[in-house]
Amino acid sequence: MNKFEVVENGMDYEARDLVEGPSGIATAVLFNATLKVGSSKLVVRQGDKALAAMDHNVAQTKFEITGASDEKIAELSFAWVSVKKSFTLTLKGTDYKVEENVTESSWACHDAAGKTLMLIEAEKHFFSADHWRVTFTADIPAELAFLAVVALKQRRA
Repeated sequence: MNKFEVVENGMDYEARDLVEGPSGIATAVLFNATLKVGSSKLVVRQGDKALAAMDHNVAQTKFEITGASDEKIAELSFAWVSVKKSFTLTLKGTDYKVEENVTESSWACHDAAGKTLMLIEAEKHFFSADHWRVTFTADIPAELAFLAVVALKQRRA
């Protein structure tokens, strides 16, 4: 399973890999995204290269994720009103329910056989950025896992 941490500071998001080296744990930025003022579109970049983009409707109930060449990769659908922030992930024509565990501030996505495809865990830091840990299989593109966290963050705001 792949794993990284998503950190949110204001309107900036970063996916960080924690790398153990001879001098301890270092942080490597995998990719980042900035939400532009006056726009709902967010572009994920690795350096100068655009990897994916996400846009949503006004109500923030549908988030469409596209790849570098504007092809639709996935869609995240949230209920208009809901106690829990669960959502549906549509990937390659298959719908996956991503269920929130309120007591643990986590979201899990399973396939039909019950295998965990993605696990998102939220961690609040007082007077600091929000940190989210994401663990996912090769079935979930890294950019999609990253943008699922950003969509959850935007829905929770």
